[in-house]
Amino acid sequence: MGTMTAAAKLFIFCNLLGLAFSSHFRGAVIQWSPVNNNGAIEINHRIAWRRSFSTELYCDSSTISSSSLIGYNTDYLTCRVGCSGNVGTMQYYCTDFSVNEDWSAGERSYSYTFSSGVTYFEASYTDCCWISNLVEGADGSWEVRVAGSLSVRSDTGSVNNSPRTSVPPIVRIQQGCPTVITIPVSDEDVHSGNVRDDLRCRWASSLNGECGGVCQVFPGATLSGCSLQVPATVGAGWYAVALQVEDFATTSSTTPMSSVPIQFLVNVFTSSASCGNKPNFTSPPTPRDGDTFGIALGDTWEVTIIAVTSGPGVSIVDIVTVSPIGFMKSSLTHISGTLSWYIDATWTPTSSQAGAHIFCFYAEDSVNLVSDQVCVILEVVDDCDCDLNNGGCEQNCVCTFGGYYCGCNTGYTPQGSICVDIDECASNNGNCDNSCENTI
Repeated sequence: MGTMTAAAKLFIFCNLLGLAFSSHFRGAVIQWSPVNNNGAIEINHRIAWRRSFSTELYCDSSTISSSSLIGYNTDYLTCRVGCSGNVGTMQYYCTDFSVNEDWSAGERSYSYTFSSGVTYFEASYTDCCWISNLVEGADGSWEVRVAGSLSVRSDTGSVNNSPRTSVPPIVRIQQGCPTVITIPVSDEDVHSGNVRDDLRCRWASSLNGECGGVCQVFPGATLSGCSLQVPATVGAGWYAVALQVEDFATTSSTTPMSSVPIQFLVNVFTSSASCGNKPNFTSPPTPRDGDTFGIALGDTWEVTIIAVTSGPGVSIVDIVTVSPIGFMKSSLTHISGTLSWYIDATWTPTSSQAGAHIFCFYAEDSVNLVSDQVCVILEVVDDCDCDLNNGGCEQNCVCTFGGYYCGCNTGYTPQGSICVDIDECASNNGNCDNSCENTI
């Protein structure tokens, strides 16, 4: 592994959601970022469980508004390398839940300090079991492992930030409909020329103790960059996905500076509906997948999410979110005379929430079809240079903690301050059955 500072934040996002059967575990993410150079880390873990499994894991709107700490105080993130003992419990403050999919999720922050001289660490959370009807890995144990260097980087002068990532606990895919699950990733490290670290995804490895009993157990699915491609030929059923997101100083670097686990469930379900009948979102005002927003401390981010059904007789029954602590969401409302339903959401981040966060959402309709997931990156900053000439950026100037960088609209890739069109047809024919036409 490469570098990272002695003081760090460790962010743990554990998607452990539930179904109406078997175990309560459904996946996890562990992330961290530096606080100072003295060996202290702030741990923020996000975790999700089967909502109906026990009273300790149950969450509803009153649980969220009361900021009640829930979960098991006997489950721990445990040191494996560079430290010893337990880092902290996996209890959490609930932020989101799904009645239809029977899961609740939330997060909590706490501190940990490494001994002087520690330059590398590993920590993991392990127990049993995954659900009993996985196509492969049924009733297997889980392990999610984070690793990183605590050394000061020569290019930034500070400890490395690990990547940020998140997905909904369950991703549902209609069988026979080729699908790409994009793993949202972000990184706070900015070096010369406003360049970010190179982020890469790979399958978790049993040799590194990263995936328990669900190592590469999604037959037919392939990983290209940070996109999980699920072909139409994948059989119906439940699959566990265990990946690692890693950051590299440059595109030519071969040693990651940190490794972040992300694990979740994929449900490939059967339906007689056409692949094009799933709900969609109206954008604008709904953010698009991959969008990035800068939020200054003290400001409130407001968003309206509008979901549209495929036709008359079908309604939207839920717009499900995976959000940071403090999000306020309205009830689902029908827009009279249309096929659209919406929710409004607002978030006023606190000073302790400075940095990158990922906000995801998807829609469910009354015939059990689901939209593609949408995940956006929220950069909470205390200062920004984007107010002057858009920071010199062609499209989007994105505020970051202590600086800014140039971003692009969906369908474009940044090259310095300019944005270049992405030819989606160049990869796998754009997942089209016949001809593919690239549009701008």
